[in-house]
Amino acid sequence: SFFPNMAPRNQTRRNRRCPPAKKKFHQIKFGTINVTTASDDPRVTDHARLACLANLPVVSLQETKRRGQGSKLVFVTDRDGKQVIYDFHWRGYKKAPAKDESLAGVGFLIRQDPKIIVEDIDFESSNPRLLTATINVRGTRYFIINNYFYPEQANHPTGLSSDEWSKKVELHSRKKDRQYTSVKKTIKSRPKKSRLVVCGDFNATS
Repeated sequence: SFFPNMAPRNQTRRNRRCPPAKKKFHQIKFGTINVTTASDDPRVTDHARLACLANLPVVSLQETKRRGQGSKLVFVTDRDGKQVIYDFHWRGYKKAPAKDESLAGVGFLIRQDPKIIVEDIDFESSNPRLLTATINVRGTRYFIINNYFYPEQANHPTGLSSDEWSKKVELHSRKKDRQYTSVKKTIKSRPKKSRLVVCGDFNATS
């Protein structure tokens, strides 16, 4: 043969086969913070401004202390003076049944961006300490769970008997267990083929 190094025809065809194209993954940054309060609009604007300066398109907020549930627009400016709009979604108790639950409340700040499509904000859960969001970033779906656990148990107060204190600690543990169970159920119910992101103030150790 004049071309001894030429591969056989069948082998050449096999080598020409291209591997299947991999789906392109688009990165997105998420933030989570215990803000201690977002009960009024100026506080919410401050949080949105910090999210903008940190270049965070999605931020989960805990301990917002904001009653009820709802959504509103928040307008801020970036470092170059351009206007940036965030959608603020929040959820909390309509009326806190206990003193420690007045600290509850969760929310999302999601920047308005053509690349970010908000598919769902779930306000239907019976747990006001949980809020979930399903967003789509250029074809990649994210299921975000934002939760706020109960405050850590305080030290043994004076004037409380050991039995009364034990009952209080047991009740506190049960509430936390119910919260964990609620989070697990929410994870199992997430949309198929979605990337899971769990945010929150857990007040727990592994």
